[in-house]
Amino acid sequence: MVSVGGAENDEGFPEMVSNHSNRKMFIRSVLNVTKELNLDGLDLDWEFPGWAQKADRQKIHFIQLVYELRKEFDHSDRKLTLSAAVAAPQAIIDQSYEVPSLAEHIDFINLMSYDYHFYIWYYPVTDLNSPLYSRALETGYLTSLNVNFSANYWVLKGMPREKIVIGIPTYGHSYKLYNPANHKVQAPAKSVGETGELGFVTYSDVCNFLKNGALKVFVNDSHVPYSYKNSEWISYDDITSVKHKALWIKANQFKGAMIYKLNTDDWNSTCSSNHGFPLTNTVKKILLSNLN
Repeated sequence: MVSVGGAENDEGFPEMVSNHSNRKMFIRSVLNVTKELNLDGLDLDWEFPGWAQKADRQKIHFIQLVYELRKEFDHSDRKLTLSAAVAAPQAIIDQSYEVPSLAEHIDFINLMSYDYHFYIWYYPVTDLNSPLYSRALETGYLTSLNVNFSANYWVLKGMPREKIVIGIPTYGHSYKLYNPANHKVQAPAKSVGETGELGFVTYSDVCNFLKNGALKVFVNDSHVPYSYKNSEWISYDDITSVKHKALWIKANQFKGAMIYKLNTDDWNSTCSSNHGFPLTNTVKKILLSNLN
């Protein structure tokens, strides 16, 4: 499949969906590219329809695009798949998507259930990148910032669970603590950490961090870990946490998992020799077990 869009790459979407002529031109190009390259279909990754401006109009135009794509895909001589990468936070879901209409015409959605927390100047505290569940001490809005809430909110809004693919990250976020003695979740932070690039940390980076003496804490409520050493603090997923997520996906009968992304998994066996892509392979093994 070919994916169009991506984070901070939504330029062109508002203009393209704004009228039938533009949408028709885009759909024609999709049909041409998928045929020429023998691709299986299209993934729409608009982040996010109507979130920044013209909310109602873009929300409607996005559904019109999905409907017209579905119609042309069904009339083509190939069985093309149509999916969309969609937001996890409740506020964006409410503003950006007409869920019942989307569910009617889409083959599946890829739920971007990560980046719930990262360092940001107006909320400068540590927290978990992709918690499966909320922590017992969380209240209010914070209780919605987890995979379980997001996935079930999509179901509540009208998306069949068999059309929901759950995003699992292979990366984490780093923070620089104000006080190294205060290293719990929600500890004050003054910036992104030194590990990784602008606070974006690969799983290989995490393994090196642990090998260099960092301590790991597994947050039992949320089923994900974090690690710390001196003023450096990192939230991430490990083999144990992705096992929990894969088993939860199967138990709740969601469609499957989407790994984001392969190149931040430990592809070069830094964590364990001769064991490349450990997070991806752990998820794959669990989801494919007992299929026969």
